[in-house]
Amino acid sequence: MLSFIVALACTKAGDVPSDSGVVEDTDDSAEPVSYPSSYESGKYRAESLVIVEDLEGGGDVDGDGDTENKLPQVLVLVDIATTQDLGADDINATLEADIDDGTIVVLSELAYAEGSLTQDILLGSLDESEAIVVDPMSYDDAGVPNSRLSGIFQDETTYRTKADRILLPFPIQADEPPFLVPLEMVVIEGTVTDETVTGFMYGAVPVDDLIDDIVDPITPTGDDYDPADFQDMERDEFLQYLRELGNDENVSDIELSDGRRAVSAALTFEANAADW
Repeated sequence: MLSFIVALACTKAGDVPSDSGVVEDTDDSAEPVSYPSSYESGKYRAESLVIVEDLEGGGDVDGDGDTENKLPQVLVLVDIATTQDLGADDINATLEADIDDGTIVVLSELAYAEGSLTQDILLGSLDESEAIVVDPMSYDDAGVPNSRLSGIFQDETTYRTKADRILLPFPIQADEPPFLVPLEMVVIEGTVTDETVTGFMYGAVPVDDLIDDIVDPITPTGDDYDPADFQDMERDEFLQYLRELGNDENVSDIELSDGRRAVSAALTFEANAADW
């Protein structure tokens, strides 16, 4: 991931096509009508989590009537600019391997009552007996999931949930625990039964959160930091440079309602019933 950011810093902002827009309030009258599904609740473990590589395969994050999915576009530039395998297909291969071997355990819990559906996305792990354990970092101090979406059923099995912000587990460094990547203006369009849940998720990753919560912690410090590896800049100078570059409207394509910049992203997922 750090190499991804460094490569982005080496790329002129003007080289990244712009597709910016200001987030607008959703017209509640356009929301789907709630359907009285017979579904009650379920717990599931992800079998796949995939970055959508099709640039046209995103969702309408900013409410302008067009779909946005800038992440693959940026990853293409990174893959070309570096000797490392950082394209969307390479990251998807890492995700597949990490999910298959239990390095990453992503859980989803759904509950439906009185016409209201909640969907919690949780980070898990496997204990010595291979039983699923939910990581305490999935919850806030009050015990509420950090990543809770709410919504409705549109028919017996099809649903739509959304949230202002969630934290999505993602592998950033090899052989290290996953980071919780913030995703805002999140929408999930899915299908759920007692046995499976599948869906399409889209939203926007805020640039400042990306720098503060992910890039800063994995950037070397002290004697381990060599300016020659970071555009001949000192650490603070380099991080500020990345922040300014990332907030350029030619790099980040979404302007959130409070003025923060973000990058649109879309993923698909499949999960099977599980116990914990």
